[in-house]
Order: sequence, then C-alpha cells, then structure tokens
Amino acid sequence: MKIKIISIEPISGHDRESGARRLAKIQMFLPELQVTLCDIVLTHDHDEGFVAKPGKPKTGGPTIVWPKGSPFAKSVAEAAATAYSGMLAEELAELKELYKAA
Repeated sequence: MKIKIISIEPISGHDRESGARRLAKIQMFLPELQVTLCDIVLTHDHDEGFVAKPGKPKTGGPTIVWPKGSPFAKSVAEAAATAYSGMLAEELAELKELYKAA
C-alpha cells in the first residue's frame, strides 16, 4: 500500500497505555483509497520498535477525511446505505426513491 506523508510534527511525552515514547504526530494520505488519516502518533519502544497508532482527535476535527464524491466516498456511502436499508428491512431502491421524494 502506498502512503504519502502530508505533515509530521514532533511531539514529546510517553504513551499512557504502553509507556512508549511519543515522537511525532503525522497526517498521511492513502492514494489507493483517496483517504487522509489525521492525528496518527508515532511512538518508539525498545521491545516493539516504531509503532504508529491513532491519536486522540482534535476537538471538532475528524481523524479520517476523504474527498467528496471520490470512489471511496461513494463506496462508503453505498455500503452504509445498504446496511441502513437492511436495518429497516426495506429495499435500498425503495429507500432511495423515498428520500428523493422527501
């Protein structure tokens, strides 16, 4: 998988769960999915080495972003709509028509 680093910001301290040293906060772009991951924290531990994991989201900011109308956005919306229609025990096509009429 291709990963493009958008930004990297040095941080300090230790991870509360693992005790690993916190090194940087990273934003990365996954071109194949057209998705940006935000607030990824790079840590280092002598036993596990480098580990990247999701950080705590900034207040009011999403931790994952994708371009509106991208293939990924359409796939996510279609999967969510299918699950939603299944939850309501309605056909997806009927729900689409219902929401267009509303």
